Amino acid sequence: MEGVTRSAEDPLGAVPAVHARGSATLADAALCQVARLSSERIRVRFPGARGSGYERRLWRPGTEAGLMGRTELFRIHTRNLRAIQKALDHAGSAARDAIRNGHAEVEQSLTLACALLLGSAIETRLNRVITEPGGFSDDELETIRGQRSQARRWLAAIDTGFRRRHDRWHLTEDSLGPEAWLRLQTIRPAFESTLEPIISMRNTLAHGQWSVALNSREVSENAPMTALIHAETVQTISIKNRLGHHYEQLILDLVSTKHAFERDFEVTYSKFQQTLEALARADESVYRSELQARAARGATRRAYAE
Repeated sequence: MEGVTRSAEDPLGAVPAVHARGSATLADAALCQVARLSSERIRVRFPGARGSGYERRLWRPGTEAGLMGRTELFRIHTRNLRAIQKALDHAGSAARDAIRNGHAEVEQSLTLACALLLGSAIETRLNRVITEPGGFSDDELETIRGQRSQARRWLAAIDTGFRRRHDRWHLTEDSLGPEAWLRLQTIRPAFESTLEPIISMRNTLAHGQWSVALNSREVSENAPMTALIHAETVQTISIKNRLGHHYEQLILDLVSTKHAFERDFEVTYSKFQQTLEALARADESVYRSELQARAARGATRRAYAE
């Protein structure tokens, strides 16, 4: 392959190495080609100024012994998401019953359980959409998985979807056009303000911090996170769960075929905007009053029926 040579076994890591000669652009192209052809882990070294450079290690899913292929991973993530959604539905239903019956402590406990489950669902949705057969390429998948946090992986998947759809690397208003740029500027900040805090909250709750959140060193209180934990309600969790579904579908539409994109994206984006508006209008006191009023009316009807 022009511009790339495979070396002998790496004496340090026993990993076959690939040295990319020439420009970074040529190195990127070489990397993509080698990653598609290689059935083993590879090490790629990019040239830098004055002999410096940096290395990347990557491998294709399912090519090393014992690793699953993308289709099997997709099926597993789908089964996991289905199980999480069932648990979230059951916990949410029980929490609404607690609101109807005025059991405040039960409601609080179940609300936090729902928040923990929602965070797990958001992570699993991302894993499912990026392993969707026929979706992201192996190189795109590796880039997304290479991000340091779940929130950054979501944002990388969104950006990669827009790059794929519009065939542009740099995401600017000039490169995407006004309409696509406006959508990206709506989708990205909305994720950062709605679902990213849920991901952080999931990590906090998973560490047993259900009443008072601690900082990363666990030596003092994380007051903003404590406030977020106690501000979350059954209503907002339900809306954010729908929002997670819309984010997953938006990414899938972006990386789908042109026909499917034109057919589905506008519908999905409209539902996404409606869900954002519903979240902005969410009012815990109204929601609680409506649930309790409906419960009272039901009890009255049952009493008359007897």
